[in-house]
Amino acid sequence: MSVLIKAAQTIEVLGASENPTRLSDICDSLDLPKSSVHRLLNELVDLGLVNKCPDGGYAVGHRLLRWGQYAESYVGLRSLATPIIRRLRDQTGYTVILAVPAGPIRTIVAVEPGRTMRPVMLPVGHQGTLGLGASGKILYAYATDQVKEQALQLLSNHERELLCQPDEFSAIVEQGWASSFGEMEPDVAGVSVPILSRNQCVGALVLAGSVENLTLEAMADVLQPMREVADHIAREALGSQT
Repeated sequence: MSVLIKAAQTIEVLGASENPTRLSDICDSLDLPKSSVHRLLNELVDLGLVNKCPDGGYAVGHRLLRWGQYAESYVGLRSLATPIIRRLRDQTGYTVILAVPAGPIRTIVAVEPGRTMRPVMLPVGHQGTLGLGASGKILYAYATDQVKEQALQLLSNHERELLCQPDEFSAIVEQGWASSFGEMEPDVAGVSVPILSRNQCVGALVLAGSVENLTLEAMADVLQPMREVADHIAREALGSQT
């Protein structure tokens, strides 16, 4: 049994109990030796995933609560945004993607496949580093200096060579959109606009299609409906005024 499985099972035991759980009870539930469970619990406590209580028992930690809030936010956003982005897909015919940032990483939380001859499809849950691709450029352009530095550390030398210059990212913020051609997938173009909430970029809305269909001219035609949808998501799904 891997350490990850043991950790998951331990957290399940703690989460199922209304009160702090003692070490002996955890060992009995998992049928594992006391020394192994004790060592695992100490590591989980250090990570903030488990809390050691004053009475000697163990309970779920604060970090798990924060992770739960992240998950609830993503699931709720996807549920509320799906009908909105589906209408944009029907209107334009392109694949519509919704991505959100978490530090230097962006995660796709919703996808509506396009109805063009070659629909572009990235799975929900797909992750990538900020900076490349249409959504990556938008989220990087609006990110803090600290997050930008973290993203740079995750990029390969080749990917750093493809990264826009600082003045180009400034221009992206000024114009309010970003484009890409073949950066994430050969022959695939993308255009993205930010989803702004309380003056912060909390997500990126993307239209993707083939480079033959989604030209710069075609992007210009879809920017206004994209911005309207991004504002709609910010108001309805995020409950804020942009």
